[in-house]
Amino acid sequence: MRKITLLFALVLVGYGALSQQSDFWTPVNESTITKNLFTVHVKPTVYKLYRLDELSIARTLRNSPSEKKVSAAQSSFVISVPVANGQLERFSVVAAPVMDAALAARYPEIQSYAGQGLDNPTSTIRFDVSPRGFHGMILSSNRPTIYIDPVDRGAQYYVVFSRQEVVDYRNVFQCFTQENNKLQQPSVSIPGEALRGADDGRLRTYRLALAATGEYSTYFLNGTETTDAQRKAKVLAAMNTLMTRTNGIYERDFGIRMNLIANNDAIIYLTASTDPWTNEYNTKTQQTIDAVIGSANYDIGHLVHRGSNNGNAGCIGCVCVAGSKGSGFTSHTTPEGDPFVVDYTTHEMGHQFGANHTFSFQTEGTGANMEPGSGSTIMGYAGITGSTTDVQPHSDDYFHAKSVEQVTDYIKGTTGGGCAVVTITGNSTPTANAGANFTIPKSTPFVLTGTGSDANAADVLTYTWEQYDNYASGSSTVPSATATSGPQFRSVTYSTSPSRSFPNLASVLGGTNTNKWEVLPSVARTLNFRFTVRDNHIGGGNNNSDDMQVIVSAAAGPFAVTAPNTAVTWAPGSSQAITWSVNSTNAAPVNCANVKISLSTDGGNTFPIVLLASTANDGTETITVPNNVTTQARVKIEGVGNIFYDISNTNFTISGTPPTCTAPAGLASSGITTSGATVSWTAVSGANSYDVDYKTTASSTWVNAATGTTSVSVNLSGLAASTTYDWRVRANCASGSSTYTAAQFTTTGTITCTNAYEANETLATAAAVTTNTALSAAIGSATDKDWYSFTLSATSNLNISLTNLAGDYDIILYNSAGTELARSENGGTTSETITRSSSAAGTYYIQVFGYNGAFSTTVCYGLNIGATTVTGCASTYDNSSNGTFAGAPQVPLNTNITGLISPSADDDYYKFVITTGGTITITLSTLPADYDIRLFNSAQTQVGISQAGGTSSETINYTAAAGTYYIRVYGYSGANNATSCYTLRVATGTASREGAPTYTGTLKVNVFPNPAISTLNVNIAGTSARSVIKVVDVNGRLLITKPVAAGNTLLDVKSFASGVYMLVVTDEQGKGLYQYKFIKE
Repeated sequence: MRKITLLFALVLVGYGALSQQSDFWTPVNESTITKNLFTVHVKPTVYKLYRLDELSIARTLRNSPSEKKVSAAQSSFVISVPVANGQLERFSVVAAPVMDAALAARYPEIQSYAGQGLDNPTSTIRFDVSPRGFHGMILSSNRPTIYIDPVDRGAQYYVVFSRQEVVDYRNVFQCFTQENNKLQQPSVSIPGEALRGADDGRLRTYRLALAATGEYSTYFLNGTETTDAQRKAKVLAAMNTLMTRTNGIYERDFGIRMNLIANNDAIIYLTASTDPWTNEYNTKTQQTIDAVIGSANYDIGHLVHRGSNNGNAGCIGCVCVAGSKGSGFTSHTTPEGDPFVVDYTTHEMGHQFGANHTFSFQTEGTGANMEPGSGSTIMGYAGITGSTTDVQPHSDDYFHAKSVEQVTDYIKGTTGGGCAVVTITGNSTPTANAGANFTIPKSTPFVLTGTGSDANAADVLTYTWEQYDNYASGSSTVPSATATSGPQFRSVTYSTSPSRSFPNLASVLGGTNTNKWEVLPSVARTLNFRFTVRDNHIGGGNNNSDDMQVIVSAAAGPFAVTAPNTAVTWAPGSSQAITWSVNSTNAAPVNCANVKISLSTDGGNTFPIVLLASTANDGTETITVPNNVTTQARVKIEGVGNIFYDISNTNFTISGTPPTCTAPAGLASSGITTSGATVSWTAVSGANSYDVDYKTTASSTWVNAATGTTSVSVNLSGLAASTTYDWRVRANCASGSSTYTAAQFTTTGTITCTNAYEANETLATAAAVTTNTALSAAIGSATDKDWYSFTLSATSNLNISLTNLAGDYDIILYNSAGTELARSENGGTTSETITRSSSAAGTYYIQVFGYNGAFSTTVCYGLNIGATTVTGCASTYDNSSNGTFAGAPQVPLNTNITGLISPSADDDYYKFVITTGGTITITLSTLPADYDIRLFNSAQTQVGISQAGGTSSETINYTAAAGTYYIRVYGYSGANNATSCYTLRVATGTASREGAPTYTGTLKVNVFPNPAISTLNVNIAGTSARSVIKVVDVNGRLLITKPVAAGNTLLDVKSFASGVYMLVVTDEQGKGLYQYKFIKE
């Protein structure tokens, strides 16, 4: 269906070839090819080959929308590209050029694009199309980066491979950048900009002057070119590929884009004999770019060269700095492809933007040497320091958290940010919370788990946990269990999981709890960690970070599973002992009193079966083996309220037939009253839990009283007096559930009814009662109504309950003028409750009556008027029941309301109704602490958030459609104040809610509730008995026609779809007398 829709869209713009877009790529069987395809391109160990219809895909892509008009995530232009597993995946695509518009106009055949994954939402793609073919890079959080490159342009053959399948290309690279060549950084930052991450919703674009030596240019020429313009076009196409891929990384990690300047072709030299470089590249590059381009006409300059595998940024933190900004160069014997982009050019440009080396195989005294050995991120030296210190063969394509901090600090400063063109992206910054600090035992695995969120629902968040300890004198280059400082754990590439195990799970399952680059301390030390959240937003990514500490205690540990630790066999339903070494983890400073024990059936990859959620950390526990047959069982024990854990060292087996689960016996009933009873039974051997149901004997429907309870008794409440009940119970064992065993009991009779409050049939004759005192009375006839009055001496919270109902009784609360304030109409014999916060001092009235004439001369109802004097902040809306969406009171628009956040876990929910869509502004002010607000739509999906921090006022501006909205007010990190109020206001701009209608003549109409759920009440006075009520939807369809009833007319709207409807009252001639919008929830 998507293909059809997209084809139609392209037909509208005059091009319909996209119907064959899935045919652009044709799989190729390499055995049918006689020539060697990998004479230049590095041959991956695993790859797929395709033939690409280059002309068709280039023509089709001309119709892609510009990133300036629509984001990649929202683009309806879709193409499919192959991935490493041989499948095609779809991406929504936009044109995303990396050349100045004037340069692009001279070379229209060179284009760059960006795309968001549809089949794999964690994927983004950057690719370019030019006379050099198609070059693609797919970044994903759930698999290694995938590359698509041409290997035979004549036959249009392309190789598709995963980056991890190329391992032999970076063995002699040298970065000659001097770490002490960092320019003096100004201490001032640009006002209003936070440091330490790309967290301000800005894309910073820099003008890049990218020069090329003759050697670099010659590499991309084959002699078929007849003019210098053709030659420069080919070289520029290679540069475009380089920067399309580089920008994909820089935009994600820093919010940086580099665009090739308008006259970049002026610094492309075509032969080695005519270019200005000999054996020195830094100073000469600076001089050349300044002379040809002009210092004022670029922000960062760099040279690409074909030669020895090395590079030198010329300086660190020099973008925008005249005399230094154009002195960087990168050289390689094969100056194209992934190694040249990630391990070389991106590395050297990282220096120019202020990043130091992050490796620790040697110390440079910069404070950035936070990766063990060679490191594995872009600013490391992966694969080139030797077998002793190489973490892996090549760099992963992301920057370490320290590099992110250094670069974003630089570009937010007055120097590095002074020459950038800043674009406000509208992209929200994700949140990052690393959680609390923990003390753990030595030599024990642990898991760090953070949390992150993003107001942009389409953004796929990825997470990294990285140790944040700098290499210092005395530290170990290779991690050591006895090291008391320096990096202990390598960086691991970003993931969609916010958790990371230290060491990795494979090392723990192997029973060693260690690997060369992840070593658990066996001595006391403090480990610092940074949790980074990336939103991977195309067109300008944001990230955020948070820090925490892990304190390793030498006085505790190792904490370790000791049994089962061999390949034993357990029978389902049998009792087995699990043991572990406590080693003082239950004492200070670890203080872990309880542990959780879980079972895996897949060799330890997951632990879905909880054997004991919390049991004493005493080293032994006997469990009943569940009926989960497997040959790959493992046991995991983890500290409750802590982060350390261990897993049994070897797979063991669960097999055999489990014993039968016996049905419970010894059923008994006790404590029987008019409304409750306690049911009990004898414990069943081998049972893990029990399920209990009950019902009246006359009913066929069971009511669940307890599911999975471990107790052998359950209290039943809310029962009817003088009624016989059936109840049943079954046992749940490892082998399954038993049959039910059933029994009966009968509740006792009711109390004697009193008529002491009669006659109280009207408001005028209401019986005066006191608050907080239970009373009982009866509705003695179909016309009987009981009125009561009570007085509040001070502002109070009311909780009025009507219980022990013989029939369908309701209650209504009135003020001293007889105006209705609230009512409770639950239906049936369900108890009724009215709760109101901050009711003012004065006299109030309550009416108790039977719906449709319900009454009883033998069963009394119970009435209690609970009143609690309000201290602190009085509010009608902030009450004891507004802590959830369901309890949210409806607040008026354009009105200040007040409330309290207390205690720390208090959340206040409110709702409001918009009947005419438009702009609204929500403000939260007079804050006594750090309070935040969130806005939700009627589906309770978040649509807005304000988190200003401190006691600054919070504001959400939103364009609202008609409907119901919810607001959540809460304290950040438990902030609260029991005496000082906040002020909340929902102000309408162009949005509105229908106000009080204008009536015709003497017509008086009261419509409630609005919004309605199932029933709409219409009270009409002053109209003809032959008047008619009509309800129509937004399309004008007539849904209800009903004559006006005397007093109150009930309209059944429960079958209506959620939305806005119009209620119309007409006279007998059809003339409109009244109309009113209402909302059906």
